[in-house]
Amino acid sequence: MKLELAVSCHQFQHRFCWMLSSLLQQRGEQPELIVNAAYIENTGDPTTADLLYFFESEGLTVKHTPYPDKEEFQYRGLVRNRQLAETEADWIWFGDCDMVVHPDYITQLYDALTIDYFDEQRMLHSGRFSTDKPPDATNRLVEGFTYPCVVPDAYELSNGLKKHKKSNKGAGFCQIANVKVLREKHGGLYVDPSRNPDFSWSKYSRCRSDVQFRRRLGRQAVDLPRFIHLQHIRDNEIGHHTEVQR
Repeated sequence: MKLELAVSCHQFQHRFCWMLSSLLQQRGEQPELIVNAAYIENTGDPTTADLLYFFESEGLTVKHTPYPDKEEFQYRGLVRNRQLAETEADWIWFGDCDMVVHPDYITQLYDALTIDYFDEQRMLHSGRFSTDKPPDATNRLVEGFTYPCVVPDAYELSNGLKKHKKSNKGAGFCQIANVKVLREKHGGLYVDPSRNPDFSWSKYSRCRSDVQFRRRLGRQAVDLPRFIHLQHIRDNEIGHHTEVQR
């Protein structure tokens, strides 16, 4: 079985490093994992491309989905359309790059997909904890490393931060779907580009297609260890788009 994690990374290279570190630190029997990262070329410190090359040298299987500028990249549904079109995996996990993954997550997901019964027509999802908003221990911890690097015990370190359970279900940080079903039943699309709700949102994150995707497929929860979301300041909280490295 092949599982592809499809994410977008723009100015989140430091937090993405935590996610990739936690993926290196997975335990037990696992499917073949591919990390597909979309990014705008030559952005970030380090750039996303350099981060991916580093983690590839550490043993992860990675795929680059580069964009020359933000014209198409800013619409998450279009990016996920491309990642879905190009995947050769059996299952695709649309995720966010600021999530730290429990060391047993992939093993338990593999067991769920191969042993437990789930309706493959539906989108599968699991939950998260979210750390307190910066400025606080979250930023101090993340900024305490020089990147790129493998963060030691990434999940254990992030799990020690003050955090709270988030209740949003099937959100864009964890939407796991069967690729064959998406291609045979849904035209191989995350979102219909002619009716993409991302286009109607002129401020901040353009990701309304996430809601449309989970409503179209339906959703089913999987009992898996929760991610740790390394919280950050959001555009709508400061009233403008920020390009701060996170």
